Order: sequence, then structure tokens, then C-alpha cells
Amino acid sequence: RKDKVKVQCNHTHLKKSCQMNFHVTCARQAGLEVSDVDGNDVQFHIKCFEHAGCNYALRAVLEDMLEMDKIPKSNGYMSFEYASKIFNWGILAMQCLGWAWQWSDWWVHLGDRWEPLLEPGQKEEDMTKEELRIIDSTPESRCRDARRCRLAAFGAALRNRDYDKKEGDDRKPLERALRAVLSTPSLVGPLIKSEIDFFVEWLARVYRSKLPILGSIHP
Repeated sequence: RKDKVKVQCNHTHLKKSCQMNFHVTCARQAGLEVSDVDGNDVQFHIKCFEHAGCNYALRAVLEDMLEMDKIPKSNGYMSFEYASKIFNWGILAMQCLGWAWQWSDWWVHLGDRWEPLLEPGQKEEDMTKEELRIIDSTPESRCRDARRCRLAAFGAALRNRDYDKKEGDDRKPLERALRAVLSTPSLVGPLIKSEIDFFVEWLARVYRSKLPILGSIHP
């Protein structure tokens, strides 16, 4: 990592600044909001897990990934262009999950800043929570959910590439772990089986690509 200096969260409220600090590279890999200052590639604004925009939430990234799969396919086949876009969204999701060992505690205590994805013509005030796919949760319920799906441990395993360390087929333990996380509505929303299957297939594919940005690569 080249950036050894930490940058403070840019959020202020009532003249009080947030005290969270991050390396720029770490913040990006954790899925936090990072932007340069007036086009300057040396100075950056960072917003922490609590203050990042709603589109930086894990659930929002997964929803964007799923939207790509809903685009009509020519002759029933997915083009290389759309497959690449889904794969790139999968990279963002796996980067975020790979830092769950860090942000899982923040999520338990704060929840996330996800907001409903509205279709053209829809009005949030005219819709029910079920239609908006809103999942009510509390710090206590999120704590139980994080333990049940072993969120922090899964993030650490991804970052350390623990699923590569044993000889043989790593698909089953990786897919079981992904399904546990993707079956946690308070974290990823109320997914149906076909949606979970879609994410497991693509996210496992991203992991097996062994891209260096997903974690350390063991020889």
C-alpha cells in the first residue's frame, strides 16, 4: 500500500467533524465513499461507513449487480459486455465483503444507509414497506444476524484467501459461506432463491479469479 497517511472522514455536523480516519486504498476496498478534491489525484475526501452515500451500501451494490442481469438478452444469451459489467459489480461486492471483518461492528451498531430502489413512476410515500423491500432491524437483531452468518469471520477469510489454502474443491465451503450471508435479509434485503443462486455463482466466480485487489494471494 502506497498511501501511508490517513484521511479523516469529511462529514461535519453542527461544526463537529467525524473522527474516523482511513488510508485511501483501504477505504476504497472497504466500499467507503472516496472522491478526489476538485480533480486533484493527490487530495481526497472520504466518508466513513456511517456517513457514506446510500449507493455505497453492500445491498445497493448487489441491487445494481442484479439490475444488470435483468437486461433483455439477445437470443437468450448474455453478451460479453453485460457479463463484464456483472463481473465488475461482483468485484465491488467482494471487495466490500472482504472488509466485513472491519465494518461488521459498524453495521451492527449503525445499520447502513441503503435507500429503496424506485422504478420510474413509483413514489415512496405511496408504497408499503413490503413493496419497498424494507427490512426493519435493531442493533440487537443485527448482532444476532452477524453471528449467525459469521459475517466478520467470512470477511477475514475472503481477505486472507482461506478458501485457497486446502487442496481440493473449495467451491462447497465458499458457496455455503456466501449463501449464509446472502440469506441475511437485514444485510442484503429479502432475496429469493434464484437471486441468491445468481449472486453465489457470480461472486464465487469473482473470488476464483484471484484478482490481487480482492486480498492477498498465497503462492
